[in-house]
This record gives sequence, C-alpha cells and structure tokens, in this order.
Amino acid sequence: MTNSSDGETPLSTNTTTTNTTPSPTTTVPNSPIKHTPTPTPTGLQSHVLFWDRDGDNIITPHDVYTGFRSLGFSIPFSIGSLLIPLFFSYPTRLAHSWFPDPYFRIYISSIHKAKHGSDTGIYDSDGRFRPVLFEELFQKFDSGSTGSLGVEELWRLIAKDRVAADPAGWSFAFMEWWTTWLLLQREGRVWKEDLRQCYDGSIFWRIREERSVGKGWRQGVLASTPFRFLVGVDRKLFTVHSALVAHHSKALGVLANGSMSEAKEGCAMLEDVDQHTFVRFSQYAYTGNYVAAEPDILLDSSSISIGTAHSAPDEAHLDRVEGEGEEVLSRVPSPPPNVEAPIVEFSASAPNVTPRKDKKKKRAAQEWEKEEVVEFAAENSLSKKTLLWYDFKSKKYATPKPAFRPRKNRESCEDYTEVFLCHARLYVFADKYDIGPLKDLSLHKLQQTLAVFTLYGERVGDIVELMRYSYEHTADLLEPIDELRLLVIHYAGCVVEDLARSVEFRSLLEEAGSLAGDLFDQMLKRLN
Repeated sequence: MTNSSDGETPLSTNTTTTNTTPSPTTTVPNSPIKHTPTPTPTGLQSHVLFWDRDGDNIITPHDVYTGFRSLGFSIPFSIGSLLIPLFFSYPTRLAHSWFPDPYFRIYISSIHKAKHGSDTGIYDSDGRFRPVLFEELFQKFDSGSTGSLGVEELWRLIAKDRVAADPAGWSFAFMEWWTTWLLLQREGRVWKEDLRQCYDGSIFWRIREERSVGKGWRQGVLASTPFRFLVGVDRKLFTVHSALVAHHSKALGVLANGSMSEAKEGCAMLEDVDQHTFVRFSQYAYTGNYVAAEPDILLDSSSISIGTAHSAPDEAHLDRVEGEGEEVLSRVPSPPPNVEAPIVEFSASAPNVTPRKDKKKKRAAQEWEKEEVVEFAAENSLSKKTLLWYDFKSKKYATPKPAFRPRKNRESCEDYTEVFLCHARLYVFADKYDIGPLKDLSLHKLQQTLAVFTLYGERVGDIVELMRYSYEHTADLLEPIDELRLLVIHYAGCVVEDLARSVEFRSLLEEAGSLAGDLFDQMLKRLN
C-alpha cells in the first residue's frame, strides 16, 4: 500500500474509470473479504482495501506489514513499510478527531486526507480516480508508444511532478514509484494495464491469489529468485535478485538464469572482482546510481603541507574560455536543419538506456559546436593547451539526474587514489559484463571528479595510479581507443608538465607500452 498520493507507485495509483471502481463490499476482484457496507468507494479507497485484512475499513500497522509480505516483499522491506501508518495515520484521523490515533491506524473513509504533494493528480482531492489524467500520463511519457513506462520515463514523470519546497512529497513519490517498479516490472517496464489495476487495487488481490495457489507471481524484481555471488578472493557473499542481474547484463543473466551449473546452484564466483566494486554495482542495479569512495586523509606531517597546486593549465585563460566561450556559444545561431542537438536519455534505476536514434545528427551537432569553440579560441589568442583543457571539461556522457557534483579537494593531504579507482574499477566491471549505461555513468563521474581536482605536487601519484590501472585492465585497441584510456590520457595531456616532474610518472612511462604513444598523440593536439 502506498500513501494516498495522486499517482505515485502502483501502490498509490488508481487505474479504472470512476464508474467501474470496485466496491469495498463485494466487487473487489479476487477479494475474499466482505468489507463493511459503505457508499461506493473512491478509486483511492479501492486502491488501499487490500490492506484492510478484516474488512473493518481500518488499516492497522500489522495489516500493512502482512499485506506487503503477502505480495512477496522481504521482511526488511515490509518492516520499512511501517513508515506508511507512521506518516499517514494522523491525516486520516483528522476526519474523526484532532487527537492522533495511539495505534497509528489508517481510516479508509478519509484516506483522501493523506494525499501528498508532488504527485500525478490522477486521484483528485476527494480520492476519485481521473481516467483522463491516467491516459495523459502515457501520452506524455510513453515515448515509444509501447503501452508501458521504463525506468527513465518513470524518472522523468517523477521529476515533472515535483513542486517547490516539498521534500516530503518528492520522497513519497519516489518510494511509491520505486515500489511499483519492483512489484510490476516486466522486461524492465511497467505496463499500462498492470498500472491501471494497481490504481484500483485489483492487481494486489491477483498477486496474492497466484502466490497462495503456488503459481507464483512472475512479474517484478521481487518475483525473481535471489542469486548469490561469491566476490573477491575472500569469496564474500552478496545476494541480488536474478531479474535485476539479467536486466542489466546478458552475460550475468546467463549465469543467473541460464543452463549453466551456476544457474542450477543459484551461485556464481567472481574472484577477480573487488568487493567494493560489486557493492557499487548492486547499488546501481537497484537505484540507477552508486556512491563513490571518499578520499583518504594522510595525517603524517610530511603530507599535510599545502603544497603547490598545478591543476588547471592557464587558469586565467581557462576562466576566460569557460565564461566568454560559453557566452559566444550562446550567441551563435541555431544549428542548421540537418543538425540536431544531441539528446541522451539516462535510465535512473534499471536501465536499458539508448540514445535518441539519429546518431549522424548527434555527431554533426558535436562537430558544429567544436568548430565554434575553435574559432573563438583563435580569435582570442587562446593556447591549444587551454583549448585541450576546455575540451576535457566539456566532455559529455549519458548522465543521471540530478547531475553528479563531486567533492573538490582543498589540501594536498587528501589522497584521491581510491576515489579515482572506484570509478575506473566499475568501468572495467561494466565493460566486461557489457553494461553500457554503467560504463557511461562511471566515465561521467570520473571525468567530473578530474575536472575539479586540484593537482598538488604531492598528489601526482594519485593520477599515476589511475593511469596505471586504466592501461593494465583495458584492452589494447587500435581504433577506437578504449574510452577509459581516452579519458585518462586526455587529462594527462592537459597537465603533462606537472606529471613530468614526478619520478612515479617517468617510471610509468618506462613500464607502459601503448600509454606513451597515446600520450604523444595528445601532446600533438597542443602544438600551436
């Protein structure tokens, strides 16, 4: 059960037309409960009747927990669902008394009073289902006219519904839609008819019935079997739902659901994967994002000196090109008709992410913008070094929303080696198991972190370790160069003078074969 929002997750949505909403007395599909006779219920009342286990039109915290368990949710998730009566008991109580209910019960007759902001409006202020808005939801957000909504489309829906100064409403909406996706997704999408039945509550009875007779509910992440991974040399145990594994990676999906011995045993070993990397993959699998490592603070006296910063070449010129360059680009005319600004859509939580179709137009737009920047640099006597740095900071990857804003280092005692490597390791993992959106996300976060990184003399070793890892764990490709290598060597080309002072960097050049050649190619771009 979700709250009474106007269109959050299936647990908070209505789906039938007003005149076909199930009656709480006898007509709730598959419902074995005879509810207390009341006037014809609103769509929102029908939506929550599943959690009224004894038919008294009151939902207790125990009813909430039991209802989620009968839908297949885990014990921790069902315990977490007790936040629903905690937040929504008092609003429904107001129709009966000013005093809070000491047992945190939810009153179905006044469930409309628990509606929150930042919702879809599919339930009106009285809790009535509005079929026109339900149809408009799919007209606006079902971009492929598939009769379903993917994660990226649900994320855009949530973002569109947000209103100012309503963090509670934002949170409730996200949790409701996330719960809906977990329960109903099929092939990574929530289908229109399932969502309609979620709004009127009938799908909850159907799920309960199929689970009780042994058929099982075959939709949603929660319907899939948990799959065990033994990760790292210590073989630490991690458990991830097999549907999520298969959704993100066909290769891992074969391990979890195929005919191999791992699928039969429900367990696979990934000894070559760092445990922290797998934790971040799991975060991404369930939420569409991951948390980066924190920098280490070196407390020995020799490393706490402020040091000399060498991060941004030609700082004055860089500020100039960022400010004036963007101003120039804002004044240039729109692209010609055959050039379309590039648009990349990012799936927020379980993504099959695909860029918009016309790649030729996207490339044309990128080249057109680059020509404008080059022309501006020539007119303003900016060095190729500055232009190379601007080009690095302007790199575009498929990005999540809200945008990633990395922590900026302030002192030379902040060791960023693990910060850089956590992104690089995740990229290598995603590359190995063909998880394209995760590759883009890890590159984006690494690029954003490097773009604001102050390269103190004491921190050159952090960059050297990133370069070493990137070249040791990616393939030698002639064309095109691996994306991680390209990003790292692009950065190195911007700050090569600072790197060259380091004994560690010179040792790296002696070790690496293709790294030196790639760096040489970057240096050629700096020749005026």
